[in-house]
Amino acid sequence: MKHMSVRRKIQALIATAVVAMLLIAGAGLYFLNQMSNASRAMYQENLIPIQEVAQIRIDTRALDSFLVEMILTKDEARITELQADIDTRQAQIRSSVTKVEKTGQFDAREKKQLEELKDNVLAYDNSMTLVQDAATRNEEEEAYTAYSDGLEQVRDNVANSAKALMASMTKQAKMLDAQNQAEKQTAFYLMLGIFLLAVLLFAGLALYITRLITRPIRQLQGWMNQSGKGDLTVRGHYDSKDELGQLTTSFNEMIASQQQVVLELTGTADRVAVASDELSVNAESTTKATEMVAVTMEEMASGASQQLHQVSDASRTIEELTTSVRYVAGNAQQMTERTADAMEKVALGGKVVGSLGTQMGRIQEDVSRLSQVIDGLGNRSQEIGQITDSIKGVAAQTNLLALNAAIEAARAGEQGRGFAVVAAEVKTLAEQSAVSAKQIESLIRVIQQETEASVASMEKVSTEMTSGIAVVDQAGTSFSEIETAITDVTGHVEEVSGAVQEMAAASEQIASVMRTIQAVTEGTAAGTQNISASTEEQMASMEEISSASQSLATMADDLKQVTGRFSV
Repeated sequence: MKHMSVRRKIQALIATAVVAMLLIAGAGLYFLNQMSNASRAMYQENLIPIQEVAQIRIDTRALDSFLVEMILTKDEARITELQADIDTRQAQIRSSVTKVEKTGQFDAREKKQLEELKDNVLAYDNSMTLVQDAATRNEEEEAYTAYSDGLEQVRDNVANSAKALMASMTKQAKMLDAQNQAEKQTAFYLMLGIFLLAVLLFAGLALYITRLITRPIRQLQGWMNQSGKGDLTVRGHYDSKDELGQLTTSFNEMIASQQQVVLELTGTADRVAVASDELSVNAESTTKATEMVAVTMEEMASGASQQLHQVSDASRTIEELTTSVRYVAGNAQQMTERTADAMEKVALGGKVVGSLGTQMGRIQEDVSRLSQVIDGLGNRSQEIGQITDSIKGVAAQTNLLALNAAIEAARAGEQGRGFAVVAAEVKTLAEQSAVSAKQIESLIRVIQQETEASVASMEKVSTEMTSGIAVVDQAGTSFSEIETAITDVTGHVEEVSGAVQEMAAASEQIASVMRTIQAVTEGTAAGTQNISASTEEQMASMEEISSASQSLATMADDLKQVTGRFSV
C-alpha cells in the first residue's frame, strides 16, 4: 500500500467504511425481514385463528340466550326476529370455522382438535334445529327438554374443544414469540460484532494510512526548513510511487535548480561588475556623440519646417483647383443629363405629333362620312315633303267626299242619319290629317335648313382639318430636325463632360500626391523634432545609464555577498 497514490489510499479507507456500513445495513435488513415474516406469521397463523375460535364461543353463548328467549316468548314477531338472529350467528360460526381452517398452520394434535371442534359445531347445529322446531310449534316442554338434555352438553363440548384449540394455538404463539426473541438477540450481537469489527478495521487502516501520509510530509517539512536556512546541499529520501514520493523528487530537483541558479548568479555578479565599469566608459563617449547629433537635428528641423509651409501653400492651391474642376465636371454632368431629358421629351413629342396626324386623318374621314349622311338626310327630307303633299291632297279629297256624303245623307232623311255621322267623323279625320301634314311640312323645312347648315359646317371643318394635318406634318418635320440637333449637342456635351472628368481625376491625383507630400513633409518635420527630442532624451538616458552602471557595480557587490551565504 506504500506505493499507492494518496487518492487511492483515501479511497481504500472510504471503501472500507462503506463496506462495513453495507454489511451492517445488510444484516439489519435481513433480520428485520425475518422478524417481519415472523410477526406476520404470528398474526395470520395464530392471532386470527384464536380470534375466530373466541368468536365461535361468543356466538354459541349468544345462540343459547336466543333459544331460551324463543322457548319462553309467545310473540310470533319476536320469534321471527330471534330466528333471523340465530341464522346470522350460525352463519358467523360456519364462517369462523372456515377462516380457522384457511389461516391456521396446525400440527397433528391441533388438526385433531380442529376436527373435534367442527364435529361439535355440526352437532350443535343439529341440536339447535330440534329446539327451534319445538319452539316454533310453541311446544315449550319439548323445546326445553331438547335444550336441557341435548343442547347444553353439545354446547359445552363446543366450548371445551374451542378452549382446547385456543390453548394449543396460544402455546404455539408463545413458542414463536420466544423464537423471535432469540433471533432478535442473535441479530443484536451479530450486528454489534460486525460494527465493532468494522470500527477496529477502519481505525487501524486509518491510522496506518495517516502514518503513510503524515510521516513523509514531516520529513519534507524538515528538509525545506534546512534549505530555507541556505543549505542547498540537502536532499530528500523517500522511496515511494505516490504523490509524496513525487513531491520529494520535485523537491530534490528544485533544490538542484536553486543550487545551479546560485552558482550562475555568483558568476554573473562577477561579470556584471566588470561590465558595469566598461559601461560607464562607453556612456561618457556616447554622451559626447549625442550632443553633436542634437545640434545637427535642430538645423534639419528648421529646414523641414520651412519646407512644410511651402508644401502647405501648394496643397491649398491644388485643392482650390480641384474644387473648381469638380464644379465644372458637375455642371457638365448636369448638362448631359438635361440634354438626355430633352432628347427623350423631343422623341416623345415626335410620337405625339405622329399620333395627332393619324388621329386628325381619322377625324377628317369621319367628317366626310358624316357629310354624306347629312346629304342623305336632306334627300330623305325632300322625299318626306313629297309624301306630305300627297297626304294633303288625300285629306282635301277626303273632305270633299265627306261633304258629298253629308249632302246625300241629308236627302235620305232618317235612313241616312247613321251615314251622316260617319261622314262627319271622316271629315274630322281629314281635317286632322291636313293639320298634321302642315306640321310635318313645317318640321321638314326646319330639318332641311339645319341640314344645309350642317353640310356647310362640315365642309368648313373638312377644310380646317386639311390645314391642321399640314401643320401637324410640318411640326413632325420640326421635331425630327430638333432631335437631330439635340443628338449633335449631346455628343459634344458628352465629349466636354469626359474631358472635364479626366481633368477632375487628374486634379484629384495631383491633390492626393500633394497631400502625400504634405504628410511626408509633416512626418519628416515631426521626425526631426522627435529625433531632436530623442537625442536630448538619449543624453539624459546616457547620464542615467552612467549613474545606473555605478549602481550596478554596487549591486554586483551586494549580490556576491548574498550568494556567499548559500552552501553549494
